[in-house]
Amino acid sequence: HGGCERLAVKRTIAIVDVGTAAPGVPAHASPLAFELSIGRHRVFVNCGASERVGSEWTRALRATAAHSTLTIEDANSIELDGQGRLTGSPPNIALERNESGDGVWLEARHDGYLARFGLLHHRRLYLDPDGDDLRGEDRLIGAAGAGRHFTVRFHLHPSVHAQRTADGRAALLRVEGMGFRFRASGAELSLEESVYLGQNGPPRRTEQLVLSGRTDGDETVVKWALRKES
Repeated sequence: HGGCERLAVKRTIAIVDVGTAAPGVPAHASPLAFELSIGRHRVFVNCGASERVGSEWTRALRATAAHSTLTIEDANSIELDGQGRLTGSPPNIALERNESGDGVWLEARHDGYLARFGLLHHRRLYLDPDGDDLRGEDRLIGAAGAGRHFTVRFHLHPSVHAQRTADGRAALLRVEGMGFRFRASGAELSLEESVYLGQNGPPRRTEQLVLSGRTDGDETVVKWALRKES
């Protein structure tokens, strides 16, 4: 009813935004963004929202880049006015979900970037039967959108400690005594600054994992995974 899908296996829960913004109602430009928690510990988040900050902060927090999803040319996937209300038609979102003994699959796509950049964003998520292995795939489809800069962001909760591996191809995350390895292919991995406003609180410094690159040909594929380690 809230426009979200919930992938839950044991203590691991992923919440994915697959809702459609309604005209005239304040919204966030966050199609296919997701958050991940393990037990009571948050790992991947969105930057949040707060009534204690000014209008400039509010606009920034509504932007696509403030969410754990993909952006093209740092543009919003939904066009919003100064009050955060939808301008124009809402994007079309398609969704397919499958659950079995092999885990939970979710595949969704939206066309929020199609008119401006000629690209469709497809996101596929898989959570294994133990809840210890989350795999994702982000695809950009459309020959007309070749050469566009894209970014896939994973905003981290302030309690998460992150460090890139020596070869720069992966990152190690530590959450309350638990260890995870994040790896990716199809884009360059970096660790950058971010901000978190949770529980209607003030801004808190945090970090984000960033996958960046340029579209090439009819289809660009970025694969990533987060796996729990001993």
